[in-house]
Amino acid sequence: MNIRLEASAGTLELITALKTAPARLRQVQLKQAHQLGQTLVTHAQKTYRNAGKTTATATRVRSGALWRSYTATLPTDTGSGVTFDFGVLQAGAEGKALEYAGVQEFGATIRAKGGGYLAIPIGPWTNTPQNAAARGMSAMTGVGALRAGPRDMLGLFRRGSVLFQRTGDSIMPMFVLKKEVTIPPRPALLTSVQDVLPAWVDQFTAALDAASTGAV
Repeated sequence: MNIRLEASAGTLELITALKTAPARLRQVQLKQAHQLGQTLVTHAQKTYRNAGKTTATATRVRSGALWRSYTATLPTDTGSGVTFDFGVLQAGAEGKALEYAGVQEFGATIRAKGGGYLAIPIGPWTNTPQNAAARGMSAMTGVGALRAGPRDMLGLFRRGSVLFQRTGDSIMPMFVLKKEVTIPPRPALLTSVQDVLPAWVDQFTAALDAASTGAV
């Protein structure tokens, strides 16, 4: 997401101010834009990508890859204002991280490949792989979230569209099989801008006002 902050007539008479004290005002713009970028990143991470569990508006952290990928570039002076990019821009944020970011931001329909099924966990006990070590994988992600799939579990059997697990005398439903699932959008970019911008505009205006009158 590109964010552009430009002076316009009627906003503290900034067009005239830029001509009389361009260096001072532009430095203030760059500083304020940098602070805005950092605030947006923190807000997106904490408000929309750090839930205890996935909700209608936020996602929980599993591997932490998406959470870490949010960043903002350093602002650039355009002559009439400043511009910077905010989003999933971190170096290395490619492949699955970018794909996952797009799915969460805009929503998507995920379809099983090769005529198979998607296995959707349907109980809190699904993330306890009994043979994870034998498969050479960890039962936990880097941030401590449990993970597992049908191939990581013993004693599974299918009835209709549900996979059950038999453990001794206990039988529990583990996964439901679907050809596709639709994930609703849970945006973090535009919503963060909408959340943060109103209060920041007051701060930005005050800083430019002080710079244009020589108070800073």
